[in-house]
Amino acid sequence: MAWGIRTGILPAEEYLSAVVAGWDAMAAACHPDGKIGYIQGTGSRPEDGAPITYDTDPDFEDFGVGCWLWGAAEVHALAIYLEQQSGLDEIEASDVTAGKYFDLMGREVRYPVSGNIYICNHRLIRY
Repeated sequence: MAWGIRTGILPAEEYLSAVVAGWDAMAAACHPDGKIGYIQGTGSRPEDGAPITYDTDPDFEDFGVGCWLWGAAEVHALAIYLEQQSGLDEIEASDVTAGKYFDLMGREVRYPVSGNIYICNHRLIRY
């Protein structure tokens, strides 16, 4: 879906929320050490790789991890595309506007970090 939005095949107004929900699920599958959970193992039938959990170590040939990486790369490319399309305001730390800051996933950020991109007062800014 991220590729479809980025290439104009799918309307962002209709599909972007599904991409964000999918990314949230993909990010939640990542362990602190980089392992990815919920990856189905290989087999001739779906049940051959069962059970599929956050902590399961599947018997696979890295196909699932490759698919995860491909999806993550498309979400990243979409984020860059949307950033370029929306226009980005550069602000200096001394020009910080009043208001709440949100990251690109919509989570409130209490302490913005210099160089990062945020949403503030309905504008996309680089802090």
